[in-house]
Amino acid sequence: MHLRNPRLLSLAIYLSLGVLMSMSLVLVESAAAKATIAVLCVAFALVHTFQFPKVTATRHRILYFAVQTCLVTAMMFVSDTNDPFNLLFYILTVQAILVLSGRAAIAWIVLFFVLASGAALWTRGTDGILSILFSIAAFVFTAVYGYTIRQVELARHQNEHLLGELRAAQQQLQSLAVADERNRLARDLHDSAKQQAFALSAQLDAVQSLIRRDQSAAERHLAQAVQLADTLRQELAALILDLRPPALGTLSLGEAVRQYAEEWSQHSLIAANVRVQGQRALPPEVERALFRVAQEALANVARHSQAQTVTIGLGYMEDGVALTIQDDGQGFAPDRIAPGVGLHSMRERAATLPDGLLTLDTAPGRGTRVTVQCHV
Repeated sequence: MHLRNPRLLSLAIYLSLGVLMSMSLVLVESAAAKATIAVLCVAFALVHTFQFPKVTATRHRILYFAVQTCLVTAMMFVSDTNDPFNLLFYILTVQAILVLSGRAAIAWIVLFFVLASGAALWTRGTDGILSILFSIAAFVFTAVYGYTIRQVELARHQNEHLLGELRAAQQQLQSLAVADERNRLARDLHDSAKQQAFALSAQLDAVQSLIRRDQSAAERHLAQAVQLADTLRQELAALILDLRPPALGTLSLGEAVRQYAEEWSQHSLIAANVRVQGQRALPPEVERALFRVAQEALANVARHSQAQTVTIGLGYMEDGVALTIQDDGQGFAPDRIAPGVGLHSMRERAATLPDGLLTLDTAPGRGTRVTVQCHV
């Protein structure tokens, strides 16, 4: 396991070794023993610095703890005392819990305790029993402390993993949203602007072929071409408006729909009335879906309805919301609906809402009403 800040553990080890080297100058009488302890402390520090970060494989872990255990045991043997150097066994206990499995960590902790207890009995005989009792409490405390650190680090790693998955999912959703908008714009360009441009080209070809032999017929085709060019301009203006809709992050759904309807009305030359009742905050994903449905419905009105007026109603209930777009246009027969008019997209968006339902009420000669309802 990788610690978030391993330098703190290293600093604690270096400080402990510095204290032990200082204590050995006072407790140990032999100059050779003092020098040996200093060398062993430096060796312990070097092994920790260069080997502990690499203890990923099982054999590296066993080798690391074996070497460090031998160094601590040698310090106790040279100094002829165990009490000060038990501190290093407590540090190794924490490390064992951090990097070893449960059973392996317990086995090494038991070994540390046996060595510390054996050294106490060897140096002080039965008087070392008190030191053994203290070691029991100290080993239990350090083991619990090490286990707590391990759980905290595991939780941190898990949170980082979940955060990474969340970011990846968010990026995927953004990519899907971009792809969805691209598909919608491609469909709109194919169903409207491309068809209008094709018809305009056909009218201009007719004008070119008739202008010298039938001027009146050429003028009729030219008038139709002008009308098609104006329609194409309106279609492209509507598509451009869709590319830069109001920001729902700064406006309420009602305000965003009202602002969009005003701009749409200017481009389509169709009067638009917006009525909002009982406005309240909705989840962002619900507002986005309803706003896009309103866009799709108004695009259909501009392309197909030949309406003079459209009414947009947004009603907030206690447990839901309803969006209605109604026009006074020519209507159509739902069972004879042609593909590519946006109803499929609107149904898909409605299906993403909580208990979302889209209903269509229309007939030839009496306009069209699209209603989307959901529970929030």
